[in-house]
Amino acid sequence: MEEQKIKKHSRKLVERAIKHQKFISNRVDQMVYKLYDLTEEEIKIVEGVITKE
Repeated sequence: MEEQKIKKHSRKLVERAIKHQKFISNRVDQMVYKLYDLTEEEIKIVEGVITKE
């Protein structure tokens, strides 16, 4: 019983950490795009949404 609680709590912590990591990664990306003054099209190229012609 106690082991299940620990596993459930651990899973929640990992999910929360992953969510925070994705948020932070996104914020860093946005800061870099702003720093380099990238256009929407350039951002799409960097993110792999479109290919450079």
